[in-house]
Amino acid sequence: MNLIRVVISCCCLACIHTICHSQTFRDISKLKTRVLKCETSQYDYSHKIPFKKIEVIDYRFDTSKIGYYMYRDREHHTKFVAPGGLQNFLNTQLNEYFKNNLDTSSPQTLVIVLKKLWLEYEMTNKMLKYKNTNEEPVLNLANRNSVCLADIDVFCRTDTAYQALLRITHDFKIYKGSDNSDCYLLLMPFDSLASKVRSIDVPAILANRKRFSQDEISVNYRKRFEIPALLADSLNRGIFLSFDDFKKNRPVYPDFKFKTFVISTEVTIQQDGKEVPIIDYWGFSDGKELYVKPGFLPFRVLRQGNTFDFLGCIGGKNARMYVPTGTPVNITFETTQMPVFPMQVDMETGKVY
Repeated sequence: MNLIRVVISCCCLACIHTICHSQTFRDISKLKTRVLKCETSQYDYSHKIPFKKIEVIDYRFDTSKIGYYMYRDREHHTKFVAPGGLQNFLNTQLNEYFKNNLDTSSPQTLVIVLKKLWLEYEMTNKMLKYKNTNEEPVLNLANRNSVCLADIDVFCRTDTAYQALLRITHDFKIYKGSDNSDCYLLLMPFDSLASKVRSIDVPAILANRKRFSQDEISVNYRKRFEIPALLADSLNRGIFLSFDDFKKNRPVYPDFKFKTFVISTEVTIQQDGKEVPIIDYWGFSDGKELYVKPGFLPFRVLRQGNTFDFLGCIGGKNARMYVPTGTPVNITFETTQMPVFPMQVDMETGKVY
């Protein structure tokens, strides 16, 4: 009988351990804000960039921040912002950073259009890659941003005409957290840009490129935000089986039901007079709130600009617990930890980062 009591206690402890990791800081709207520390630094190379200055235009779905910042431990997060906003910050920072490389005699301006620029946790990167957190990250990077996700279009502006020059789409990563700062990580895509500009024949590339006006550039990039789900006053009630269904605000099963438990959510529909669970779906709306399912659990999301953020997880981490029995032999019990991280919906793919 005593052994049975011990086993029951063990199960309770395991459930509590899992619940704590899955429920902490579920409401992302309550997170505080941390400002990126500015640094005075110069580009490491001396070669010239054939432009008189750099201009940055921010057309990201969320222009309010550059990611999140983890402090103290894996359960504490803040919104991570650039001082004065990312567009203003980079306009100042990049011109200072490349001051010795810019050609002041050039009639051309290098225009950088940001479609994505996001700092991502090492733990989040591993979780998204492996679908669980059993794959431990490098120790000195575990609780910090180590990846800069970048999608950037680059133009040359001469007087009022814009010509497409190149594009950078890459996930930049640091490997030694003790040596590099967040500002260093944020500037990595622009180091790559300078290297690419050096390797190409700019006049030859631009010779046959179409010219655009500033209004044409603006209209083209603002089309990114013309998504029915973003333009609607509210989302229709129902289940979005795919991301495309969500973008079009066309859910199915408007009479669905959902029940939220401690560490799970059950979504059901009526079929042949019976409640049938729905497992394979992108998200659902109750007409007021939107829930997105990036893995095996849905999470309530908060709109941020033209996208959505949430605190959640993709998978769990297997953990072994030991319960003392008062004897030389302890009872071991396998459980699953569910560490919660802030993530954002990629409005081009429906995935999260």
